[in-house]
Amino acid sequence: MRRFIMALTILCMAFIYMPVLADDHPPYLQEGDLASADFFNDWFETFAKGLGEITPQDLLGIWDAVSVSNDVSMSNLSSLWTNVDNLCIVLEGSTVTFKDDSDGTYSLETSYPNPFSCYSYNEDSYQSNFNIINNLLVMEDGVEYDITYINKTKYILTFTEKMNTCVPASIKLTKINPPPDIPSYLALNLNGDDVEVSWTDNSDDEKGFRIYRRDGLDNEFLEIGTAAENETFYTDTPGTGKFYYRVFSYNDNGESLFGSNIEVIEITGQ
Repeated sequence: MRRFIMALTILCMAFIYMPVLADDHPPYLQEGDLASADFFNDWFETFAKGLGEITPQDLLGIWDAVSVSNDVSMSNLSSLWTNVDNLCIVLEGSTVTFKDDSDGTYSLETSYPNPFSCYSYNEDSYQSNFNIINNLLVMEDGVEYDITYINKTKYILTFTEKMNTCVPASIKLTKINPPPDIPSYLALNLNGDDVEVSWTDNSDDEKGFRIYRRDGLDNEFLEIGTAAENETFYTDTPGTGKFYYRVFSYNDNGESLFGSNIEVIEITGQ
């Protein structure tokens, strides 16, 4: 029975979460793109963080919470939860704020309704001290959640105890006010001595774009200029040599999680 309940919960989690998580990764290569070390480093960073240690600092800020529980038939269920085909119940629209208390401790506070409980008598906002130990979120009432890293703006919390409980089996956290979406389809065109850099704008909240260039394989990417909001074109005159380009979108919350695909052009001169 326990395995059956767990399987139902995993199925419901996949139904709720997968459409949202589908694009939370570095950009895939398109035909003709350069498979550079930077591309693999982006993927490696995502993979390594998923295997590495998560700290309280990683969670600081305000997060949207989507909670999932398998306990569809419980009594005292809060009416704010939605039954999904009798597979599970889901709560959306809550937030969790993780804080550094500046004294070596950390605390969290939720909005109403409380995403950490399904009970109607416990749906008020919730406060607790917390710590993260071996990638476990530990709260002062003893409740523990495994933490899974998706990317810098998304984590999934999984309850570590029995599945048949009204402590949600899983909570997806999505950072509120994240950086803008990743630009894509970077393309280069040589026009005389100029390199025309173009890309696709995938966000509607960027303040602009930062263009980076690397001169040869032995140097780092350096910012060479910016483009304004909604612009998708930049002109560079780098001289002769082999040049690598990539573009990030940015706003007040930082740069996009990853840059665009990387393109290379070689200018030999006349």
